[in-house]
Amino acid sequence: MTKCVREELIQAEEELDNALADGNDVEKTAVIENVIDAILNVTSANSSESLSPGDLIKTTAILAKMVDILGNNVTVNETKFVGIIDEMLSQDTEDAWTQVDTGTDASSMFSIVGSLGDAVGENLTPGEKIEIEGKNIAIKIEKPSTNVATFNTSSSEISLDFTASADHNVSYTAARYTTIGNLLLNKNRGGEWSTEGCGWVNNSCQCTHLTSFAVIMSPVTTSVGHSYVLRIISFVGCILSLLSTVTTMAVYIKLWRYVKGDRSRLLLNLCAALTVAYVVFIVGIGKSHDDVLCTTIAALLHYFFLVTFCLMLAEGIEILISVKAVFHTKSKLKWFLLLGWGLPALVVAVTVGVTFHDEYHSEFQ
Repeated sequence: MTKCVREELIQAEEELDNALADGNDVEKTAVIENVIDAILNVTSANSSESLSPGDLIKTTAILAKMVDILGNNVTVNETKFVGIIDEMLSQDTEDAWTQVDTGTDASSMFSIVGSLGDAVGENLTPGEKIEIEGKNIAIKIEKPSTNVATFNTSSSEISLDFTASADHNVSYTAARYTTIGNLLLNKNRGGEWSTEGCGWVNNSCQCTHLTSFAVIMSPVTTSVGHSYVLRIISFVGCILSLLSTVTTMAVYIKLWRYVKGDRSRLLLNLCAALTVAYVVFIVGIGKSHDDVLCTTIAALLHYFFLVTFCLMLAEGIEILISVKAVFHTKSKLKWFLLLGWGLPALVVAVTVGVTFHDEYHSEFQ
């Protein structure tokens, strides 16, 4: 059932991908509006067909792509966007969510709503707010002009203290999910909502943090602008490191007759592992939409970075031995290499075997 996707959603994603590849900000905004309308026609309660697991997966992927490009010049109709999420979280989709088994589930809405709030909140002026109320979700995005902001739920009120932000340039996103608990618990996760860090004080629920209590996820959402800058910094840093490790290997190979020894061999192995790790990261870090490919890349990164740590440990032990036993002559290189390359292989094999169908991949880019 996860392979069954309506043609309208496939065409909508293709249109969005084309705009992302070639369009300017104005064209992207227009395409997003068209794609939103197309998805609404599919997800609307008035639609003749119910949403399939494949429809839910495809729609989630499209929404994730949208929020990733929102910014000052690329906008979206917040009401329509939240309306799609509202329909996806309907009790009518409960059976479909239960059949989704590719790493995407209803909890994916948390990160999407958070990213939407960050993008929209950046364009708000102090005191401005956007409130959207649906049957299954209610959202408030606000840039408060006072030190206290409130969010009303169905039975209580949540207050946030912004005293520390004197410039009133901080926005926040608050969301109430009506059906998410059932949609998650009915997927055989065996879990429940965590109450850690929260307590009932003076007839109200007070928490010591703002972490999501539902699933393992990043509690901090990076804005689109910052995310782009961080991505560029990461790639530039990896490329410079890659050039450094390749240069190091080239110099050692060129001068091998003068520097050969166990320590030099360990260093060359370390540089080789780092080089492969950097190449895999640069080439594959964005290829997370295919589960098998994503898991393969994650396993390779896991393995080669573990190799670097183990080889550094081996090099440290070799230095210790050379200092403590000045006249030692028997080489222990084969044991060091077994530690450096063998132990990580065992760790990664066990990890992949235990978590292959669950956590050992990323849901989105």
